[in-house]
Amino acid sequence: MVRQAEQAVDNARRFTLEQAAAQLLRRSLAPGAPQDTRTVHTAEGHLQDIGNAWCEVIPLSGARTALVIGDVAEPGVRGIALMGRLRAGLLALAEQDPEPGELLSRLATLTARLARDVHLGLRAPEPLSTCLYLVYDPVEHTCQAASAGHPAPLIGPGDGPMRTAPLDIGPPLGPDRHAYETSRFPLADQSEIALFTSGLTALAEDGPEDGRPHRSAALREALSHARGSLEERCDQALGRFLGRRPTGDALLLLARTRPLPPVDVATWELSDSPEQVASARRSCAEQLTRWGLGDLAFTTELLVSELVTNAIRHGSAPVRLRLIRDRALVCEVHDASSSAPRVCHATGNDERGRGLFMIEEMADRWGVRFDPGGKTVWAEQDIGEETASD
Repeated sequence: MVRQAEQAVDNARRFTLEQAAAQLLRRSLAPGAPQDTRTVHTAEGHLQDIGNAWCEVIPLSGARTALVIGDVAEPGVRGIALMGRLRAGLLALAEQDPEPGELLSRLATLTARLARDVHLGLRAPEPLSTCLYLVYDPVEHTCQAASAGHPAPLIGPGDGPMRTAPLDIGPPLGPDRHAYETSRFPLADQSEIALFTSGLTALAEDGPEDGRPHRSAALREALSHARGSLEERCDQALGRFLGRRPTGDALLLLARTRPLPPVDVATWELSDSPEQVASARRSCAEQLTRWGLGDLAFTTELLVSELVTNAIRHGSAPVRLRLIRDRALVCEVHDASSSAPRVCHATGNDERGRGLFMIEEMADRWGVRFDPGGKTVWAEQDIGEETASD
């Protein structure tokens, strides 16, 4: 009896140490509290933290915001390490700003490689993770989303019934690579989006709803009856599940959206004539004066001149110029060409090749994103949150 008691105490001590090390590793790899953007306010809550679920709020170009939620099926320390590697890979891919379906397709390739490492070169029998990537555009009032085996989000007015977003759910991330499709749907003003893990809704005492593995009817009802601030609504919705036992990590990310005011967006349709460059510079300078950002006029005119000239010379009509006043001043030029620009390092005798290099030096951030209609080259200049709110 003494030997058995000694073994039991030793096992308990080792288990406690292992759990403490795992939690320390997870806290170091998991994201902190989601950071709000000007057009998206979020609240996050856990009902039971027993897995490796995680969520992200990522600011993107053009005042857009990405909402991400993922759930790693691998238990223990290996699952925590996998969560950290997937999160790092997703953040790196988000910097390139692809469409949600393309981003998850690239993440699936990364996961397939990680699966070989996690399982020591053997084929993993089960999926490793699910992930949902959603992008909210406050200018176009739309959402783009793709899912790798994750439940579709719930959307609604915030003070009424919620509904499941029209989203095609692809296979989970695992040892096999898959291609994912991007779903697009409009979003009304002042809407709410609920992203959640299957552990919150696939309850132990409840069966699947309509044969589907993810049950969301109870969560839809809870959110439809919740009232108060976003944080209070999140707590009230989670409170409806306190008497039940989730089968996995129970995480809820609730986001309230609002469109960008029309006064903060200026758009000009341009032809492919070189004379349009001077007209675009003048229009931008006048708009910055109306916004009280005249001190940025000189730099912005240079950025506009280079971006519009490149679009006319190397792109295809139609060309659209757009200025967005957010926490940064965003200058976007869209054309119908899908050719990707790249920075050239011109020599002393070259008469070309300095345009994007100048943009890289003058702008705080710049990049390019693609869509079915072509590409958008953008450049940002920080102006501060107080100036943007004015």
